[in-house]
This record gives sequence, C-alpha cells and structure tokens, in this order.
Amino acid sequence: MTRATSCLIAFAVSAALPLCADELDLLPLGGNGLELKLAAAPAGSFFDTAAATEVSLEELAAELVKAQVVLLGESHTDMAQKKFHGALFEAMAELKPDLVLGMEFFLGSDDEALEAWGRGEIDETELLRQTGWYDRGTYNFGYYRPIMDVARARGIRVVGLNVPREIPRAVNRGGLESLTD
Repeated sequence: MTRATSCLIAFAVSAALPLCADELDLLPLGGNGLELKLAAAPAGSFFDTAAATEVSLEELAAELVKAQVVLLGESHTDMAQKKFHGALFEAMAELKPDLVLGMEFFLGSDDEALEAWGRGEIDETELLRQTGWYDRGTYNFGYYRPIMDVARARGIRVVGLNVPREIPRAVNRGGLESLTD
C-alpha cells in the first residue's frame, strides 16, 4: 500500500444502512478495475482496493499512522467492533506512541477529567461521574473500554470532541446567527 487513502475500512454505522444497501453496492471504490465491480470481503478482513490485496491488521495500522487524522465509524453497541477498534488502536500505538484519541462522547470541557484519568489520579467511576457520561444518556461505557484501556495503558492523551447539546440545537433552530460568542 502506498497511500493512507488506499485503505478501505467498512463499518456498519447506522440502523439505516440496510435501507440504502442497494445504493452502497453501486458506490465505486478503489482502482485496478475494482471500482466498477461488486465484491465482498469476509468479516474481519481488510482489503487494499488500490493494490487489490488483502492486508493484515498490522499493515493496516502501518498505513493509517501515516495520516494526520483517522476517523473510525461505529455501531454504538457492537462489542466485536469495539474490540477491533481496541486492537487497531493498539497496533497503531505500537508504531506511533504519540497518538491522541479523540472521542465524540466526551465534551471538550471534559479534558481535565480525561487527563486525570489518564494519569491514574481518578478511576473509571470517577471519570464517568466528572464527565457526566450517563447524565448525557450515553451508551454503556463498557463498549468504549477496549479503546480507552489501550489509551490509558500506553499513556495516550484522550480528548473530548463534542460540544454541549445546546449548541447544535441552537444552530438547528436558528442557524449560526443564533449563537453568541
């Protein structure tokens, strides 16, 4: 593989996915003539469409660490997928120890608690209390433990990527003009 963009990682990202499967089957991906063919890869395998070859988890991680940002889609309650995320993150951290893990389920204002948790100053229960994890109606933290455990064990910084719910609600109702400084 020669470019991070030549990797394709497919995740089930929503319950609506089966409804649009026919359209997704028509999406051209890759190169080497593969972009016009229908194909499937076995679950748990990774395929480099540019090179038309299967790649290992380690090869995938080696390619992904070349990118400045890697986005992983998810199905919130798929534990097998969460374990894969943990394994992929572990493989990436082995190659690039200075990774940063951004989590949409945490707010930017949660970073202080995340740093204290990462340093071992607070435990998981206290992290969840300080960040209001369950107050926000978030999924069971156990689903995110595989990737969070890798971050903590390797001393990888975890940052919150989300904004308070009031902001998207305000934009939804009144556009960007409805926001104050």
